[in-house]
Amino acid sequence: RAVPPCCRYAATSTSSTVRHYRGTDSTSMFGRYGRWCRITRRRHGQKAPCNHGFFASSAEFSTSACSPRTDPAHLMQTLQTRHREHSNLRTTTRRIQSFSESSSIEDCTAQLIALKDEQTQALALLQNSTMEESSSSDEGTSESSIISMAENAQDILIQMEDYSGVSDDYSSMKLIDASSIGELRHTRNESLRPSALHYDCVISMFTNAASASLHCGRNGENIAQNSPYMAQRWLERMETLALEFQSGVQPTLESYHNTMKSYAFSSGEGQKSNRAAHHVQAIFDKLEQADHVEPTSREYRLLLQTWANSSSWRYAAYEATGVWMTMIRHFRRGIDDAGMEPTLEDSKTVLEAWSRADNKNAARRAQNILSSMENSFFGKKSTIRPDLDCYRLVLRTMAGSRFPNAGDDIPKIFKSMDELGVFPDTDCFDAAIETLRNGAKLSKPENADKYAKAAENMLTKMEREKDRSSAANIEPTAKTYTNVIEALSIRKTKKASEIADSLLRKMEDASVSNKLMAPSKGSYLGVIKTFGNAATKTSFVRANDILQRMIAQYVAGNNAAKPDKCTYHAVIKACISSTGALQSDDKRKEALRLAISTVQDMKGDPATRPNSYSYLQLLRCAVRLLPAGDEREKALSSIFRNCVRDGCVDQEVIREYHSAVSDDCFQKTVIRSASTYNGTKSLPESWTKNLGYSVLVQGEDGKASRKRNPVISIYGEAIPSTVYSNHKMRRLWAKANQKLLRGGRR
Repeated sequence: RAVPPCCRYAATSTSSTVRHYRGTDSTSMFGRYGRWCRITRRRHGQKAPCNHGFFASSAEFSTSACSPRTDPAHLMQTLQTRHREHSNLRTTTRRIQSFSESSSIEDCTAQLIALKDEQTQALALLQNSTMEESSSSDEGTSESSIISMAENAQDILIQMEDYSGVSDDYSSMKLIDASSIGELRHTRNESLRPSALHYDCVISMFTNAASASLHCGRNGENIAQNSPYMAQRWLERMETLALEFQSGVQPTLESYHNTMKSYAFSSGEGQKSNRAAHHVQAIFDKLEQADHVEPTSREYRLLLQTWANSSSWRYAAYEATGVWMTMIRHFRRGIDDAGMEPTLEDSKTVLEAWSRADNKNAARRAQNILSSMENSFFGKKSTIRPDLDCYRLVLRTMAGSRFPNAGDDIPKIFKSMDELGVFPDTDCFDAAIETLRNGAKLSKPENADKYAKAAENMLTKMEREKDRSSAANIEPTAKTYTNVIEALSIRKTKKASEIADSLLRKMEDASVSNKLMAPSKGSYLGVIKTFGNAATKTSFVRANDILQRMIAQYVAGNNAAKPDKCTYHAVIKACISSTGALQSDDKRKEALRLAISTVQDMKGDPATRPNSYSYLQLLRCAVRLLPAGDEREKALSSIFRNCVRDGCVDQEVIREYHSAVSDDCFQKTVIRSASTYNGTKSLPESWTKNLGYSVLVQGEDGKASRKRNPVISIYGEAIPSTVYSNHKMRRLWAKANQKLLRGGRR
């Protein structure tokens, strides 16, 4: 028996029984007969059928070798029984049309057109209805009727092929018993040979079925799963018939367009949208190679939108840009298509694809597209003028860039907006400030101050535009102030710290009436850093005041302002940076006491318990603030004992402590308590118990009986061991580090 060509896409079962494919389109002829043929061939150890419609005769299946469960007749009966059991899924009864030698081509054409019109009306009703107006059951009914009409039209076309003799030389999708085959060969009606009109009608109806998936929610996935493949199957049939001159059938432009559109409708999310874009591209390539038809702006625009909506953000934007540039070249060469010039919406679609692209060159590519639009408009080569959305998308793309010099082009972009009479809104200013903040953080120290100053000036311009302009809605947000504060934290001036503090107070005052203006953890952390970088006599006091205000905000209900370890560490660093400005010993001791109390406050919350870095900063604070002598050694020993008690002694802590105290003090506090590991003096295991990692250690019996922390010598060197090497390798192979092992690829 001939194997349907759709079996490549139909669901199959590898078990001994036939499993019914779930979904409302499960009773389609393609799915049922494709499964039967593939299962039967697999049972006899034969190769699965290909996907181009090449078929084997029924003689390949030996009936004598068939068991009751693998007998084709038994399988067919089982499938028909399952079909009857699931017939209640459809409210529109499938009426298989009856044909005879007296049937006319006009009757078939009228039936197809009537089904298409009925399906179009059902689709329009489905598109106009909303989830509130219709229940889920009504939605499933509309969905079933739309796919049923497409399958009814397909049945008509299949029988037209069978009775006209087309299936003699090619494939037949209708499964008939052996007696019917002989009878059918004597019952021919050449006038029933389908034309391109009939194939286009069926393809269009499957496209409508795929379109219904956009309005059917969960059930729409079942429609979208097979409808595009059905449309492509009939397109391939038309291409095959076109090779025979006598057939008179050639794929039309509508054939290619509707097949492309069916895949575009079924794109969905994730990997589905990626596959859909590749399918649409493949069909478009075949359209370009065709001799009798050429793609129009409609096909180019559909391809562009499909690529732009694809989930392959790494290269989808490149493909969309290539289609956009091809449309421009065709327009400038005078292609006879009035709509070939990319519209403003087409350009926005490409820019939006670059704003989502995971590509380091995304900002530069988006700027090139915008520059091309500006040059074409100013050069009077095009009437398309970039609007606010275009500039907003470009600025957002620049904000996501990790290039430090991306902010150099911001003045040029705002100048172009002024020349075109485009007023920037809040999103434009926010994206520009975020870009400048990234430049301040990522640039070298000599350039960081320039970007921080530019971010401050951009905020000033934003506030000035707010008072001057009534056409655009400009209002600084909490994100705006936070980005400016983080940019100012790079500058090492007292003025920058005062400006940052004033912006923070603005946010705190505005949050009383508007909760959206409440400062976040980043806002407070940025201000603390600005005071630490200012390095004035009162920097550590002001930094602690900011921390206390942050705690008060969190207690008042602002969960976004919850302090973390980085916040406490910033206060300790502010104490260290104040060393040069503090002349008296009393002020220095006050700064040290503040640093110690900060570490003690960290112990009040399990989420902020001090770690090895906390004690490392505290040791450095004591070294910088206290003069050499017994007092400093006593303070360092006390800090180190607390670190030992908390089990946070790592390599950097022991090195810092060893370089800061005398040999006698180091002998008493470290060497006397050291143990021996492989002949080397090492730190006791209890000193490193809370470093956050441990390795398996073999016991005396040779089994991995317990865990211990990495072995560190008394001078801060990791003692090499097979166990520790295996531990590091296991960490490298952890899921979180797979990107590192793959060389950064995803």
